[in-house]
Amino acid sequence: MLVGDALQSLAFQLLAERPLTMTPRAQLHMLKLLAQLRFARHGGRAGDRSGQRGKQLSVPELEFMHIHKTGALIRAAVCSARIVVR
Repeated sequence: MLVGDALQSLAFQLLAERPLTMTPRAQLHMLKLLAQLRFARHGGRAGDRSGQRGKQLSVPELEFMHIHKTGALIRAAVCSARIVVR
């Protein structure tokens, strides 16, 4: 978990420091996506911690966790790429 938090902080730093898009507005939109992802990941983490405590997760709980962790990361990457190429 700590590595994920550190990498996400680095992503915020890189987005804030470097011009990655043609317009500041597009870059701001990318920062907003990353911030929204931050909140989405908390739902996935709750399920992750339950699994670590030895609790057997149901299929719906696993799906929820994956949608809100890995799925959120993938969505943010795809949406950011779409912003860059516009």
